[in-house]
Amino acid sequence: MLPAAQALATGGERASPGLHLDRPWSSDRTLSAHHTSSSRRLWRVNGDVTIRSLEGEQACTPSFPGDPRALGSDDVGRLMREVSHHLPLERGILFGEREARMTDRISPKQFHEAEGVEEWRVLGDGACAYFRTGSFAAGARLVQAISALPGVEDHQPDVDLRYNGVTVRLLTKTDDYYGMSRRDLELARRISAAARALGLAADPSAVQSLLVIPGATVTAEVMPFWRAVLGYEPRPDSPDEDLVDPRSRGPSFWFEQMKEPRADGGGAIHVAIWVPQERAEARIAAALAAGGRMVRDEFAPSWWTLADTAGNEADIATTMGRD
Repeated sequence: MLPAAQALATGGERASPGLHLDRPWSSDRTLSAHHTSSSRRLWRVNGDVTIRSLEGEQACTPSFPGDPRALGSDDVGRLMREVSHHLPLERGILFGEREARMTDRISPKQFHEAEGVEEWRVLGDGACAYFRTGSFAAGARLVQAISALPGVEDHQPDVDLRYNGVTVRLLTKTDDYYGMSRRDLELARRISAAARALGLAADPSAVQSLLVIPGATVTAEVMPFWRAVLGYEPRPDSPDEDLVDPRSRGPSFWFEQMKEPRADGGGAIHVAIWVPQERAEARIAAALAAGGRMVRDEFAPSWWTLADTAGNEADIATTMGRD
C-alpha cells in the first residue's frame, strides 16, 4: 500500500490513495539497521568496511574500484569474502541504508525507467509482475528458480502460484519506509531473467492490487475494531493510519478521516483499485459502460473516483504523479 487513498465518502478534499509515496524520508541518517538476526553487523562507510560486534570493532578497506557506494550483488559477495577473515559473520548482516546500494530508496518513476524491468509495474503495494505459465507444474518450476536466486533469502518476494500463472511482488519494508528500493530493482531483473530461461513471458496488463478505505470522523476509535476483526497489524511506518495483513494475503486498510460525518452519523468504506497506468483509461471506460458515473477526476492521473448507481465509490489509482 502506498500513500493513503483519500476521499471523503461524504465529499470534500481527498489525498492520494496507497503507498506513502509522498512521504519524505530522512536523508541525513548515515547508518540504520535493515535486517538483523545476530549481534554482528557490517557497515560500509566512505569506502571502508567496519565490522562491529559485541566483542569490538575492526575496519578494513576492500579493493573495489570506482564509487564505493555503487555496490552490485556480485560486489557484495566479494565484500563478504574479503572481510570474512576479520570476524565470523552470521546471516542478517546490516548495511547503512544510504551507503549500501542494495537498500537505496527509489521512486516508482525511477523503477519504471530502469532497464531490465519492462515487465514490472509498481502498484499501491509494490512492484508486481505476472508470468503466464500455462500449467501448475510450470509455475512451480518458476517458483523453484526464484527461490534459488542469490540474495532472495534476505529480501524475500511475495509469490502467488496459481494453475495458469505466477504473480510476484517486491517491496522494501523498514520501520519507517514502505516503498521501492534498488534492492527490489535488482531482484526484479533476476526474476525476469529466470522466467525467460524457462521460456515464460510476463503480462503487465494482468496485475492490480486493492486497498480498502474505511472512513470515520475519528479514525482512532474504529481502527481497534478492524484490527481485531481482520487479525491485522499496524503498518510500522504509519501505525496510526494503516493496517496490514501480517501474512501479506489480504488487501491493506487505510483509515481516512472524514471532515464531516454522514447524516446518520455512520462511517463509509470505499476501495482503491491500483492498475498499471496504461490500463487506467480502459478500466474507467468499462466501469462507466457498466452503469457507473464519474465523481471526480481532478486528481488524474494519480486517481479517478467513480461510483455505482447506489453511490458506492471506487478509485482507479496509479502511481503516476506521486514522485
